[in-house]
Amino acid sequence: MRQWHDLWQQYCEKFSELPKERRALIAVAAWVLVTLPLISYGVLPQQEQLRRDEQKIRASEQQIEQLEIASAQLQQQLAVNVDKPLLEEIKRKQARLASLKEKTDSYTLLDQSARRKFIENALDYPDGIALVSLESSSPEAITTEQTVNLYRHRVNASYQGNFTELQEFFRELRKRNPEVQWYKFRYKVTDYPQARVDLAWQLLSVDKEIIGG
Repeated sequence: MRQWHDLWQQYCEKFSELPKERRALIAVAAWVLVTLPLISYGVLPQQEQLRRDEQKIRASEQQIEQLEIASAQLQQQLAVNVDKPLLEEIKRKQARLASLKEKTDSYTLLDQSARRKFIENALDYPDGIALVSLESSSPEAITTEQTVNLYRHRVNASYQGNFTELQEFFRELRKRNPEVQWYKFRYKVTDYPQARVDLAWQLLSVDKEIIGG
């Protein structure tokens, strides 16, 4: 121990003999040697922890930004009415139904047997009446749906005969077929009391053919 004390004393004497500038330089070097380990074990770990904390903060900020973008996109999607296409289709169907109802209010749908019965009644005229012509024009498609088609059939006919017999025949025909619409009726005297009647009927059905179906 004495030896270390003497050695330290020698160093101190030599240090005091050095110029002032060199003593200052040695003092600074000694301070650095002493404080550098302290900085390494104290300050540097804190800086590393600070760097890791900053990385975590940046990662959190990125996640928050992504969540905000996703939330905005979701709100935008929710703002769009998912039922809008369905509601538009319902409105379109309702408008078409209203238009169809307006067109067909004065008609009654006739099935195949009812149409055939009407044609048979139109041909069941008395002997005093002559049928000049009886024909059906091409059917008119009122509407075309995926489930059902509606057609308007027009039947044109011409009869000749006595006025009284014609009048009675058409009265009976209307009575036997009240669901048929009388579209046109034109009466013309040819040689009194003989006359000619040109008329047309309209029938509504779901069949394109007036008799077949």
